[in-house]
Parts: sequence; C-alpha cells; structure tokens
Amino acid sequence: MNRWLRIVLLAVVALVLTAGLVLLLGRPPASVLKVQAAPVLQAGTATVRFADAEYTIAPGDAITVELQVQGAENLGGWELALSFDPALVAVEAVTPGAFLSSTGRTAAGLGPLETMPGQLMIGGYSYGTDVGVSGDGTLARIRLRALAAGQTALGLSQLQLATVQGIDVEVQPASEQGGQLNITPAATLALSSGWNLLALPRTPADPAPAAVFAGISGQYDLVYAYDGCNPADPWKKYVPDAPPWVSNLTSISVQQGLWVRALSSVTLTVPGPVPVNVNIPLCAGWNLVGYPAAATRPITTALASIAGQYVLVYAYDASNPTDPWLKYVPGAPPFLNTLTTMGPGIGYWIQATQATTLTVNQAR
Repeated sequence: MNRWLRIVLLAVVALVLTAGLVLLLGRPPASVLKVQAAPVLQAGTATVRFADAEYTIAPGDAITVELQVQGAENLGGWELALSFDPALVAVEAVTPGAFLSSTGRTAAGLGPLETMPGQLMIGGYSYGTDVGVSGDGTLARIRLRALAAGQTALGLSQLQLATVQGIDVEVQPASEQGGQLNITPAATLALSSGWNLLALPRTPADPAPAAVFAGISGQYDLVYAYDGCNPADPWKKYVPDAPPWVSNLTSISVQQGLWVRALSSVTLTVPGPVPVNVNIPLCAGWNLVGYPAAATRPITTALASIAGQYVLVYAYDASNPTDPWLKYVPGAPPFLNTLTTMGPGIGYWIQATQATTLTVNQAR
C-alpha cells in the first residue's frame, strides 16, 4: 500500500487507541494493551472510474467530474494518482463524495498532493465504529479548469483501496479506468441577413434567450421555436427589448431548432460544453429540432435511432437564397435527396409517423 494512505490510517489507529477507544474502524472490542486478532475483511475487487469516459468543454470553462467506485467491499479508505496535461488543464478542487460516510463513519479527504507537474495524489479515509461501505458510489468530485484547446487523458493509476480493519489494512486487486478531456474553442454560427434555421451546438450556461444571443444583441429582432408535442400552442417566440409578456420562449436548449431573424450578416459565438448524450422527444407530425453531435454524420447514421419512424426531413441554408431548402426522403432515389448529412448548429424539420425519441450519442 502507498505509504501516504498507510500513514494516515495508522495515525488514526494510534490516536484512537491512545484515547482508549477500542472499537476502531469497525474492528471487534479488544484490550488496549493487546490487540486481539480478528478475521481480515477483504476490500474485494473493485473498479474506480469517471462517471463518463469523455468530457468536452471550451478553453476557460470549468467542469466538475465524478470519480466513482463499483463493487467496493467494506471500504474504509482509498487513494490514487490523477494525471493530466498541466498545459491544458488545472485541478481547482477535489471534494469528497458521500460514499465513505454513508454507513455513519466520519470521512475526510487526502490531498490533493502534487507529486510532479500534471500528477496529483488524491484520496479519502474514514474512521469510527461503524462498518465500512460496500457497493457503488461517488468517491470524489473533481473540478477541472480548461486552460487551452487540445485533448488530454485523465489518467488514474497507483490505485489503493483499504478496508476498515484498522492496523491490519488489507488491499485487494482493483482496476482503474481513466477518461479524456476534449477542450475545444467555442462554436461559431454564421447568420445571414434574414431568416436562419439553426440550433445550439453547445449547452448554454444560461438558457435564457437574452443570454444565448447576447453576443449579437441589437443584430437580430425575432426568434421562433416550435414544439410539435404541443399542438394547441406549438409556436414559441422571443422578441428582444419587448415587454416580457410578449415573449413565451423563455428557455433554449440544444434539443430545439430555432428560426432567428438577423438584421445583417453576423457571427454568433456559442460557448459551453458539447453535450455527451441527448434524447429528443418527437411527436407524430412535424418537429423542429437540433442535432447536437460533436461532428457531422451521414443522415441515415444520424437518424438510426428513429429508422422507419419518419418520412421527411428538411433543413434550410440561408446562405443560398436562390435554393435554400434541403430535403431527405427515406427510400427515395439519391438524386432527389439534397440533404445527405446532419450535424451541430443546424435546425431540422422532421416529420415523424409516431411518438418516438431521437438519440444523439457522441460515441456513435
């Protein structure tokens, strides 16, 4: 076991024994002069991993990732080395999760301790007379700040898991699964003068329309969204600078397609993380949606999750005023289909034959 965690756990043992507390870390009662032997409680074979294998944010942004354990047995403490590219990311905080204290024990964090540039030792330990914790849960939440564009692995190594057996700390084989942080510049959308059919490619920090379009304030005058699952009142609008009661579009998400009327050609900057997985509910009839994938895909791949449940798809290219409409009809000859791909930043009209869900999975 790494000496760092061993020293902390043994220090807790010595402190409690000195105070005369003989129910240390869940072990059976014993004499303070002679510690009785007790069955060793194994840590078991567990897996420690990030909640998601991949994260995407923009330079300057921060993200909190969860470090989770699966298959723990009688866990009392843990530690590992977290590695990353220090030129691309900084660790701002490590907050203990609630897992170690979930059986009533008192828990505290270890570190972060920088052992070299781009590597931190982090961990946690617990003490008390309650049993250790078993099962699955969150060990820690790690706040990362992106410093520059690029990709960096979030490596996990030197993993140690300790039982609550006190002085006789036993560590069993465990595995660690790291992740990846993609740091990409903010997305930009080119709007032509007049109507544009677009969608947000990033998750906005503030979904209010005024915040989403703050970068082009005064350069647009109307935004529409369409909710096909609300046939009684499907159209929602936002009018900047109008009294609040005029606008019933109060929140914008990556799931929506948006009609935006620009007063001149302008570029909209869209910061924020690329969503990992998005489920977009569709109702029978017309739906106006976005497709917030990380990259453009063939339309049949993009719509694989609703194959056989739609009959027509439209997109609108405002940069081609003479022939702006693009369409795709499943099963039609290729020369009739001018819409061949789907990707981020574009709004799409989809005519569904039934209620269904369009899944946008970044891994696909």
